[in-house]
Amino acid sequence: HKSKGWGGEGGEMSGEECISVVQELCDEVENEAEWYAPGFKSVLERPTSVAVLEYVRCCREEVESVVGGFSTLTGEAVMLWRAITKLQQQVQRVLSSEEKSVDSTQAVDVLQGLGGLFRKCVDAWMDEQTNRFSDVFDKSISLEVESQWKPLQQSGVSASVIDLFDLFHSSLPQLFRLGLPITRQDALNMTQKVDLFCMRYCNEVLTHHYRGKTYRLDPSSLMPRFEEGGDLSERMNSKIERYFTAEGRQAAKVKKEMERPAAQSSSSSHPGAQAATGLGRVKTF
Repeated sequence: HKSKGWGGEGGEMSGEECISVVQELCDEVENEAEWYAPGFKSVLERPTSVAVLEYVRCCREEVESVVGGFSTLTGEAVMLWRAITKLQQQVQRVLSSEEKSVDSTQAVDVLQGLGGLFRKCVDAWMDEQTNRFSDVFDKSISLEVESQWKPLQQSGVSASVIDLFDLFHSSLPQLFRLGLPITRQDALNMTQKVDLFCMRYCNEVLTHHYRGKTYRLDPSSLMPRFEEGGDLSERMNSKIERYFTAEGRQAAKVKKEMERPAAQSSSSSHPGAQAATGLGRVKTF
């Protein structure tokens, strides 16, 4: 198969060719399990697992070469990852008909490991979005300064507010809809970037309001300060898990039900605890 369809006549495979081959492998794996592997059961204990492992090893070799040529999340990069995800699902379905073996475990591990190859693309895309945020932000603020922050007639708010939040709403959902191996840290990093630009915007508004006096807000002045430093981070992680995975949503639900009696007991024992932890001091300017 490799000499015929992988990389042409000794040349490197293009992104489009790699996508096509990975898609065809889904059919090849199914045909192997249904038609060819059963003929080798007299000499091999688990012939399907052996054949599938060889397929995915060849697949990884070509995918590594092609992904190495991607500098960011191009259309081909996204399509290739989606094809790999479909192949992974097909392989798991086919291998479920045989008892688990070393070969089947290796085949699944090889495919799951392909997600790491796209790490560079995801990081580059996030950097591009940060630069995009910065460009739009700087241009919007420049226009506001020129117009003396004159509000729009239709809505009564500044144009920069609409520009900035339209940008956030168009960029962030895209990151999670691509179907790429996005980690919790990626979500937190994007959240921090958005938070940074929101903070910068607040500083610009205050600078204008107080006639050019520069302000630098302390993040703690815009949110409650909790007694335990890890409390806010834990809440954020729980929200991310509930949002992105069914397992996370179920785990968060169980955790919430377990914590509810303890929280009620603590609240009844310490009437002022809720106010102390939920309402920190707010800095004023």
